Amino acid sequence: QREVAERLARRLPADEPGCVLELGCGTGLYTRLLREQYPHAELVAVDFCAAMLRPARGKLPADAGIRWELADIETDDIDRLVPDCGLVTSSGTLQWLADPNSLFRSMRRVLRSGGLLSFACFGPQTFCELRDALAAAGLAQVELPAAGFYAGEQLHAALRPHFSELKIESHTLSRTYPTLLDELRVIRQTGTAGPRSAIGWSRALVDRLERLYLQRHGAIRSTYEVFFVQARGEP
Repeated sequence: QREVAERLARRLPADEPGCVLELGCGTGLYTRLLREQYPHAELVAVDFCAAMLRPARGKLPADAGIRWELADIETDDIDRLVPDCGLVTSSGTLQWLADPNSLFRSMRRVLRSGGLLSFACFGPQTFCELRDALAAAGLAQVELPAAGFYAGEQLHAALRPHFSELKIESHTLSRTYPTLLDELRVIRQTGTAGPRSAIGWSRALVDRLERLYLQRHGAIRSTYEVFFVQARGEP
């Protein structure tokens, strides 16, 4: 999550946008980068989970000038938060959307003329090595949440009706872990969740999966497919 947030921040324009709306601020990692990059902007950070907002507030000084909002970006009206915004942004959240069309429509409404939407989200090829090892073990029925993340063409189709300028960059990041258990712990900690299934995850099963993983991929490696998206409405 940190590397994705840092890469996303580097893609943002240098000019102050006046007002910044961050959707899905989580524990405040990307929020801090936004405040550092835009020290004079009005910054509104939104998350649906109060347990996330508490540590996020603690990471930044009380006088940082951030307005923290508890809201569900899929069901609440984000128009009420910031009616005229220069930048709407999000890091590692929007892959969870059930209905991206509805939120992208709302994002377009809150952006001022010529405003920028800039976000990063994970794609469906994330954790492809783990999915392959599960299939090799005869456990293809185990559901990896990443399999339901939006592909690049789906993002394009959802954004195109609302934004005239659109750029989607696809990047692959890779990480190697000492053991499969280490990989699974990191997956859960980063908010991308782990395998969901009714099967029991015994130590024997984990050891068997790890052997298959090493046989097929040579290491306990995770691929993260990341889309960096920038879009503007009509100026």
